[in-house]
Amino acid sequence: QLLFAQQDEDTGDTAWGVVIPQDSCDEPYDYAIEDKSIFILWAFGSSHSFSAFHGTDRGQFTANLMGPPPTVLDLEAYDYVDLLMPNVPMIRGEDDLDPTNPFICSYFDMDELGQEIGFTAEDKIHMVGFEPVITEGNTRFIHHLTLSTCEGYVSFDGDQGEYSGLDDSNLEHNLVVPACTNMPPGCTNLIAGWAVGADAGAYPEDVGIPIGEGQRWLVMQMHYYNPTMVEDVYDSSGVRIHLTKDLRPIDAGLMNFAAGVETGQHPPIPGGMTDIRMETLYVEPDCTKQWSGPLTVMSVAHHSHFMG
Repeated sequence: QLLFAQQDEDTGDTAWGVVIPQDSCDEPYDYAIEDKSIFILWAFGSSHSFSAFHGTDRGQFTANLMGPPPTVLDLEAYDYVDLLMPNVPMIRGEDDLDPTNPFICSYFDMDELGQEIGFTAEDKIHMVGFEPVITEGNTRFIHHLTLSTCEGYVSFDGDQGEYSGLDDSNLEHNLVVPACTNMPPGCTNLIAGWAVGADAGAYPEDVGIPIGEGQRWLVMQMHYYNPTMVEDVYDSSGVRIHLTKDLRPIDAGLMNFAAGVETGQHPPIPGGMTDIRMETLYVEPDCTKQWSGPLTVMSVAHHSHFMG
């Protein structure tokens, strides 16, 4: 039952109030409302058809419907740096792949980023939050972005008989990699991610994502989406990361579960299947053996490309 729906005259924000049962008993279609944060999907329009994947008419947020609003960290109190694509053309660098889905990367030098704030790549600092910076008019072309640190330098892998890791001999600040469907070698330590419909992220006051500590390079991967192949589109979007040199007591990190493509995270999938449901997800031993104790999960985000 809808109680009210109103729009703020100053901000344009819409607020609404409804009465719904705590448990509709309509399994498996409805979940019972519990005293915890849950994902809430929203959409608006004149019909129930939302075929446009990108846009501003749908999104998601998390909320505890049985608790008070959460305290939001004021990121304005912290220093920040903007990591932006340097006006790149949205053209896929790989000729043999879908041209409507370019993946483009750019490198960022921690020594360059720290000049105004006063840190170098050798220092340990904490990232306390992040938010997207989207070029005006380009929202419909942005699919998602990820930001990673480059944790490994080039070395010879005797088991594989080849060199692996990051070769930084020819890197420079704002270097663009137009063919970047796969992350550059040695740059897979994910520290931030954002996709259409998501909000800015902030960590609790005693938690931060460590960066620096001798890891000089950051890599941002932008996934663009241009289904109608609009020509001459350039982009300078990216992410603003909020930083502090006053280290917090707890280091945080991100875990990436890609159950559909990571063969070590689920049982073998039989060949010839046109539809399959994976009921089991493994956290691989190479990951869990590094844990020194129980982990605290602060948040969860889903990313399923064209499925939501």
